Amino acid sequence: MIIREGENCWVKTRADRATFLIDAANYFEAFALVAQQARQTIYIAGWDFDSRLVLDRRGKLPFSVAPLGDFLNQLARSNRDLHIYVLTWDYHLVFLHERQFWPKIQFGWTSHRRIHFQLDDQHPVGGSHHQKIAVIDDAIAFCGGLDLTSNRWDTSAHRPSDPRRTDWLTDYKPFHDVQLAVGGEPAKALGNLFRLRWQSAVGKKAVQPSESSPTQWPAALRTDSQGCDVGVARTAPSYKIQ
Repeated sequence: MIIREGENCWVKTRADRATFLIDAANYFEAFALVAQQARQTIYIAGWDFDSRLVLDRRGKLPFSVAPLGDFLNQLARSNRDLHIYVLTWDYHLVFLHERQFWPKIQFGWTSHRRIHFQLDDQHPVGGSHHQKIAVIDDAIAFCGGLDLTSNRWDTSAHRPSDPRRTDWLTDYKPFHDVQLAVGGEPAKALGNLFRLRWQSAVGKKAVQPSESSPTQWPAALRTDSQGCDVGVARTAPSYKIQ
């Protein structure tokens, strides 16, 4: 497919590196690898977010990883220059049984002062925010079908019964999806998209990282492609984001 900026995508970019992360076990571990070396900003936007999420269920990472909320708090405490932004859909009550109860209280009000949490209701009536992105320092980003939330973790084996596929004492069925990791221009474009959404939801600007000393692609994260064109499709309705 020929990428045409303004026709079949929002912006056309060129990635330094890109890799496909098949299923959440690979994505969650890759996110932890990149996030732990963040210097200035971590942006997370999703349909859902759960601070209790266990990221490294296979024990493959070279460091200990606390549940997601504690992990982010540890990162903020250890780096005085780091700001973390979490933007998640202000969901309809019909989804209450699937989500962390009152995340604004359980995570947003109890987190480090440099962690900024917001429920986003800036969408047309009957709509929702369904973008699933994480951006670290505008240098490395993840985008795809996986939220950092419960009932998503699985390996590509998709075993009918896997004791690790349990959240909050509830077993759930195999789950299959994919996330793309990109470095370079696409990450900056996704960072710009997050800042637009944060401005719309909060009425304030998010901290934008400088381009000095960007986060480096971890050696443990494989590369599927280098120097490839990437079109960023902005899946947002004509509402308040221009």
